[in-house]
Amino acid sequence: YTLIVNSNICYDTTSFEVIVDPKPEITANNDTTIIIGSTLNLHVSGTTSYKWNPVTDLSCSNCADPVARPFESIEYCVVGTNSFGCADTACVYVTVDAECGEVFVPSAFSPNGDNINDVLLVYSKCIKVMEFRIFNRWGEKVFESTDPDVGWDGTYKGRNLDTDVFVYYLKAEYYIDQTVEMQGNITLMR
Repeated sequence: YTLIVNSNICYDTTSFEVIVDPKPEITANNDTTIIIGSTLNLHVSGTTSYKWNPVTDLSCSNCADPVARPFESIEYCVVGTNSFGCADTACVYVTVDAECGEVFVPSAFSPNGDNINDVLLVYSKCIKVMEFRIFNRWGEKVFESTDPDVGWDGTYKGRNLDTDVFVYYLKAEYYIDQTVEMQGNITLMR
């Protein structure tokens, strides 16, 4: 740019350069749906520093890859700033599916090493906490779990149990503050 100053008789000229710093372009996850209680890895790129808002249920508020665990649908927005101080914004809408459905415990399983139906699990979409216990016909506890992802492989004290009928007791609490209690029989088939 050139600036010319004129004062009736005199004038002066000066030149200067204007440098325009580039505006960043950040990219983030696509909008997505998760089951209540699940986590989602958010990811953003394109700048050097980040600020997430809201920070509700995020593992960090100023990193590129926070882990989100929202319990209701929410929109997370991030402002990314580059080294020149220029900023851009991106948002991700996370829909939380709170429809838990029914709890299902299979009535039989066959832990025979064929990788088909070898582990007895409790099936449900959104169990937060559970007590799952299995007893033999004499009332002796042969298995216990508080984690829906940990199932029974048909062993007790390190040895395979024979084909038999066992009794289970299940108490589960959903993320939506609903409790389910069940009991029934399980047939172990070798």
